[in-house]
Amino acid sequence: MKATQFLTAATLSPMELRKHGGGRLDRFIEKIQSGELFVKSGETEPSVVLVNDPEVIEKLQNNEIPPVFELVDGGQIRLSQLQKTQEFGSTGSKATNAEEQEHALIAIINDNPDCTISSMGITAASARANPGVNSLKKEKYIDVYITDSTGKDHGISCKDITTPSLGGGGAAGINSIAPDLFKKIFARIEDYMKTDMKLDNGDIIVSSHIPDIFVQVPDDYVERIMVGNEAMGGPIDYMYVGPKKLTGDLGQNNELNLNGTFYTIDDYIGKIGSFYFRIRKRDLADDKTVKVAYDEKNMLGLPKLLKNPYDNKNNLRLVVTNALTVNALVLEL
Repeated sequence: MKATQFLTAATLSPMELRKHGGGRLDRFIEKIQSGELFVKSGETEPSVVLVNDPEVIEKLQNNEIPPVFELVDGGQIRLSQLQKTQEFGSTGSKATNAEEQEHALIAIINDNPDCTISSMGITAASARANPGVNSLKKEKYIDVYITDSTGKDHGISCKDITTPSLGGGGAAGINSIAPDLFKKIFARIEDYMKTDMKLDNGDIIVSSHIPDIFVQVPDDYVERIMVGNEAMGGPIDYMYVGPKKLTGDLGQNNELNLNGTFYTIDDYIGKIGSFYFRIRKRDLADDKTVKVAYDEKNMLGLPKLLKNPYDNKNNLRLVVTNALTVNALVLEL
């Protein structure tokens, strides 16, 4: 393979950002809004920051991806000059993909049996992966089992230092443990559309008229979802949060020192703060219009609320975040 072919395949494009239901585009927007560094094509270290322009953000939220972006340090950069890093779906061997952190955690514990993990209050005897998928055909919530010196297994969910997630298995996973939550969220959004926006079923409007809607997840739901259930491949006992490139060594009294942290569920919730479901508009028509659809159902049996007027695709997706935007409209349940 020629070097130019490699670089082209490893850079960002509108098609790449629109994959996985818009999840990559959500991450792209979040990086711009938080001032995070991007990696330039052909480089290995993050070095450029894109200008957080409200007009550009609005276009991105409406699935319009500009070919060129302004840089904070001056000048411009094309989307195709930004490297497609792991958070945007870059693949590789198991040593470099999303499982790198899990494999490193297992290796360092198995290489140092009887090490102490004070934050868990245990002496770790061994660790093993939890491969396969859960009953929902999604990745299991428990990534790693750590077995302590008494033979007890502790289920660990491993997370990178990026946007926090709420449980495992996506919408299906959350619906399996709190089936009434989505009903309440969709009912609240529908009420706002009917009562405050005065929208009737079948109305066709420009998508930008829909505000940046967030619905706060009540605390009693957060803990249940974070712990998970068997259907999700849980329940978990701890979250491990740290860089994908996990490193560590043994300190005094055989203490295992890692560059990440083990959190109890309560501590993790306290660290993150509030969780919100945010409306994400996707699969928009070329003219950026949406059709109000109170009477049509999605795969979870909930109202679509917004659909493409021409091909009937669902235009509404909910994503989880712990950060509000400047123009956020927060609805309470």
